[in-house]
This record gives sequence, structure tokens and C-alpha cells, in this order.
Amino acid sequence: MQRRKDWADLKILARRNLILIGIAIGLFLGFGIARDTPVGWGVAYTFGTPVTVELPSSCEILTIVRGTSSSSSGTCDGTTWMVDRESHAGTLHAVASDIDDSSPGEMEFRGEARAFGGGVYGRPPIFETVMNLTLLTVTGIGVLALVGCGVAAVLPTRRRRPDPPAPEPAQSELDLKVQRMTQLAIQAGLLPVGSDEPLPPMSFGSWVIRAELALILLAAGVFAAIAIFGLL
Repeated sequence: MQRRKDWADLKILARRNLILIGIAIGLFLGFGIARDTPVGWGVAYTFGTPVTVELPSSCEILTIVRGTSSSSSGTCDGTTWMVDRESHAGTLHAVASDIDDSSPGEMEFRGEARAFGGGVYGRPPIFETVMNLTLLTVTGIGVLALVGCGVAAVLPTRRRRPDPPAPEPAQSELDLKVQRMTQLAIQAGLLPVGSDEPLPPMSFGSWVIRAELALILLAAGVFAAIAIFGLL
């Protein structure tokens, strides 16, 4: 019977983490698409290599207005940069304020650029960086939990002898009075039926899910603090 309960708990935990991973990946992809910015911009900038860029003669500036707020981003095709003494060419993605187009025919990049993959990226908005890194962390935590479920399912279940029944502790006079007062409160309608019964123990899967949520909130707070203080 205990083995069935363990299997059911593992299945529930694995299913919840699959849902968590699906939501995180969906938000990760949808966030950039909805804002019309590169998918994973914050991740690319965080893990990219700092480079010096040379912009082409023109860049495309896109301004998105949402209600009373607006955001502008720039895309510069044909940007060149150097990595390990090798010249690369690609597209620069940056906020519009980092691109100086005051001189006709001459574009200058004022911010810090980092190369990642086949592109180069300027510093994204703080909210975008925190969102991207948090969703990446959620995905990583979910994958690790799935791996843990798989390992736990493969490992053999240990069988131990049942413990002998423990003698019921004698109730003190105070416990009897508390129990009697609780029953009177239930009869009077002040407490719901079943309030005098002990709460069932929390399953292992519930503990794991709560620990994952705590880690996600902690990671989001750390990423926000790092991004606000400009340490990324």
C-alpha cells in the first residue's frame, strides 16, 4: 500500500512540474513576441561577451505605445564587432536611447553591447531581464525535479518492518478541557465540523512544490536586485 502511495505522489509531482515547465516556456517565448523584442533578450545580454560595435549608416527604430506608456527599441542590421580577434557581422538589438542618430548618416552606439550566438545585444529594460532570467530558472528547477522523479522511480523501494503500535498517551486534564470546549464550540456553530480532528500530514510532493515556489521567488528577488544595481 505504501508503494502505491509513493508512485501516486511521484506522478502528481512530475505532472505539476511538466505544467510548470510548459507555462515557463510559453511565457518566455510569448513575452518577447508580445513586446516585439528578441526572445530571451535578457538571457542573451546576461551571458553574452562584451564587445565594441560599429553600426551601419542606418537603423530601424520601433516605438510601441500601450495606453499612456511607450517603449522604443532599435534594430541595426549589418553591425560589426570583434570577438577573439575575429570580425563578426550581424544584427544589434538595443533600446532606442542607446542609439545616437543625431548626425545624418552616422550612427553611434552609446551603451554596452554583448555578443551572444549570431547577434549582439544592448542592455534590455530591467523588467525584461528579470522576467527572462526568472523564467529560465523556473524551467531549470522543473527539469531538475523531473529528473529527481525519474531517479526516484528507478531506485528500488526499501521495505522495512512495520513498527509496533505505540501506546496511546494518557490525556491530561488540560487536554480533556480543551477537547470538551472545542466540542461545545462545534455544537454552538462557532467552529466547523471536523475542527477537533488533526490535520492530515502534508505529502512529499507538496513539500517539494512549496520548496520550488520559494526558490523561484528568491531567484526573482535576487535577479531584480542585481539588475536594479546594474551588476549584470
